[in-house]
Amino acid sequence: SSLYASIVRLRIGQSGNTYVLDREGGILYDSSFTRIGEKLELPPQATNDLQGIAIRTTDLEGNDIIASFAPIPGTGWTLVSQDDWATATRDTQSYANSLVILLALGTVLPALGVALLIRTQNAEMLERERDAQEQRVAWLIQERLLPGAPPMMPGWNVDVFYKPHPASGGDFYDFYLMSDGSLALMLGHANAKGLEAAHVIDTVRAALRSAAQLRLPPGKALTHANALVCPELHGEACVSSIYAMLHPPTGRLMFSSAGAIAPWVSGNTANGDLSEEGVSLGQEVGSEYGQRTLTIQPGQCALIFSGGLFKARRPNGALFDLASLRAIVTEPGREASGVVEALAGQLKSYTGMKGLPPDDVTVIVVQRHADVKPADPKYQVTSSLKRQQNPGDFGLD
Repeated sequence: SSLYASIVRLRIGQSGNTYVLDREGGILYDSSFTRIGEKLELPPQATNDLQGIAIRTTDLEGNDIIASFAPIPGTGWTLVSQDDWATATRDTQSYANSLVILLALGTVLPALGVALLIRTQNAEMLERERDAQEQRVAWLIQERLLPGAPPMMPGWNVDVFYKPHPASGGDFYDFYLMSDGSLALMLGHANAKGLEAAHVIDTVRAALRSAAQLRLPPGKALTHANALVCPELHGEACVSSIYAMLHPPTGRLMFSSAGAIAPWVSGNTANGDLSEEGVSLGQEVGSEYGQRTLTIQPGQCALIFSGGLFKARRPNGALFDLASLRAIVTEPGREASGVVEALAGQLKSYTGMKGLPPDDVTVIVVQRHADVKPADPKYQVTSSLKRQQNPGDFGLD
């Protein structure tokens, strides 16, 4: 029967035998196939249809064993599992689990249901542990790909708010300082998770850095990067990305978008569109990208952000929006680091005490000093990455 077959597949006994007995104690099934048809003495407690028991006893050879008895509902049969006592008690938890399983067999579920339940629970637990371990490794890889600190530039403050989501972790950002004082800013979001996301991010970051080293303007930089990553990404993997180039003396910010939201500049009333522009990197071979230019005036901030920022929602359903962002950025006397701190505090009111939005959130804040001096032909930039010893280490070409 299907019940008999399910018991055979269950194979509960590990260091001993498993039996199925009829009402008189006759052995219908023996895992060792040596005693079928013989009789096995049942203790009085094992004849109760409503409970299972486990006792310490000896087998035919006089070995100490633990014998578990569980009546199978609706059949008149009894399931018996014998295990070596020393082996079974070596791991108390294993013994407890075995007894719980047998009790469930005798009082709650038929054998097939228990087998499927155990198998499902174990598989789910192993999958959760594997996913958690994979995510930890992915985070370590992605953390090493992020820059150690934002660059320091005369007349400018640059800071970053970065909040990865435990179940996502697809955001990344990067900076590349050039010898003429220009600063390349890169931000992206991979539509992958775990180790796949780490691989995708590493691939796209390398392609964008290659474009920066070639000193390509933003539109050509994304076109170049897309041509490099398309053969490397598989399946549906792609990356929405912003590539921007800041010319500090003039405040000119050129940028190109690949499936991402355009940068936002405080005080620029014409800059309020949160729609995504362009095709994500890796999505279409041969995609070409245009570029636009914004100007950051003295005292203004430019923000480059991932789409996760506008997915944060209050308990009443209200979404974080441009009005919320504008209130943070336009606070008098607030520097880039203050914008980041205020943003972190504000998001907690939208996402709960843990400050965990439904997706990754990354915001690059680029602030121009209000008292900035006219452009200096000898303009120089440095980096706050003190551990780096030569220009090539932190992106100066």
